[in-house]
Amino acid sequence: MKVKSRYSTAVFVDGAPVKITVKRFDIDEFSGFALGHQFLLQRQRGVKDVPEDETDEAREARERRNEEFERHARDFYVDAISKYVAVDSGEIFEEVDGRDVPITEGKDLVRLFGGRMDVLNSCVNAIWIENTLSEKEKNVLSPRSGSESSSDMPAREVPGPRPARTAGRAGRSAIVDRAPATASTAEFPSGSTGAGGV
Repeated sequence: MKVKSRYSTAVFVDGAPVKITVKRFDIDEFSGFALGHQFLLQRQRGVKDVPEDETDEAREARERRNEEFERHARDFYVDAISKYVAVDSGEIFEEVDGRDVPITEGKDLVRLFGGRMDVLNSCVNAIWIENTLSEKEKNVLSPRSGSESSSDMPAREVPGPRPARTAGRAGRSAIVDRAPATASTAEFPSGSTGAGGV
């Protein structure tokens, strides 16, 4: 058996496949990424509507928690994609001063598509799928478009402590709208992206 250090796969951008490679995790990288990924999944699945009778104090507390989550989520996406994703040469070009500059690094993918949660989620999902599923399980997912949300991903046990179960209310932004009201730095430690920062 030959084991490669990177997986070859693809994500979809506006319906078109973009070939990428994903780094094969060691145990520490997997633990860090999986904790951050599970945090996002739990919060996305715990969304509840904001009650009509919400007090000003409760609203301010919810907005502070949502802002905290948005910061952690942003760091997780940027760190994970920058560290673990590379774009195949010839797949994406950025026009710079009339020249087509090939995009090959994950950090540039984040820079160009930072406002596209579908693209960011596809990259994070590719990292998760390639590092946690068997080839048979990957083949079952292959007919899909590649734009599935994080909440569609198969669950996996994460080594070490788990984030506390949460429930809460929706916020405002593209990320925060998916976040429930209950959050703390204990769930996602401050300064840690959960992606290789262990």
